[in-house]
Amino acid sequence: MAAAFVGAGKFVMGTFNFAVLPVLVSALAFGLAGFRFSEWHPKGPAREILLRRALALGLAMLAILVLATGVTVVKDRWLLPVLFMLPLAIVATMERLAPHGRNAQLLVIAAGAIVAVLLAPATWYVQINGTSGLSRMIRVDYPALYRQLTADGPVKTAISDGAWVGNLRLVDEKLVALDQEVPNFEMLMQEPAVLVWLDRDDPRPVILEQLKAAGYEPDGQPRQMMVSLLRGTDKSTRSGAYVRLKRMAVGGATAPKEGVSGGADGGQEPD
Repeated sequence: MAAAFVGAGKFVMGTFNFAVLPVLVSALAFGLAGFRFSEWHPKGPAREILLRRALALGLAMLAILVLATGVTVVKDRWLLPVLFMLPLAIVATMERLAPHGRNAQLLVIAAGAIVAVLLAPATWYVQINGTSGLSRMIRVDYPALYRQLTADGPVKTAISDGAWVGNLRLVDEKLVALDQEVPNFEMLMQEPAVLVWLDRDDPRPVILEQLKAAGYEPDGQPRQMMVSLLRGTDKSTRSGAYVRLKRMAVGGATAPKEGVSGGADGGQEPD
């Protein structure tokens, strides 16, 4: 029941986060176009009714899946295959409510095109030069990072607190790459394993807690390193650290059973 409650809350919040922008933009466009609720006609053509019903049915099916599987993480983007119909239903309604609805539709199209053109140069700059965010992950020299991680010996499992660690499989496709969102975390781990993180003095507590639950702990002190970035960026390196892992002593945690491994040919793909 606790998992179902958390999953339902994440589902509702994910739906809200996706829907709030198109709904607010459409409401603003209706207001600027001079639309009045007295002009509202609830009955629409068959194609508009189909969109609304398909959207409602898709959300209902997703809600059932969330409750039935007990998932506790629902990301906004996972709802895209269903919620992409929401803007379609909105613009179909706009077109039906002419002339003000049609004017609102043209206003949304024009504003969206202008914003896209203005934001494109800034988006390109961020993708090329990077900021303090995750966009810099595409410029990490992953072969060089892999060589640093394996300098003390082979590694079968690379773990981090972010999905970027999956990019190491571009270097070694048999590497098991894990973060805290991968299901069956403890069953997929293979030794020798290493924990790696970037831009922080210490790994995030969430990944350490998951490792402890899986029966592993750091083997010694972390080793600091400078991770190379591809040429053409504003910086040539970024800070990082890694530490090898070992099984915890008996009584510290329940370690995974010997021979249990669901990821012999590689771990979870990154998002």
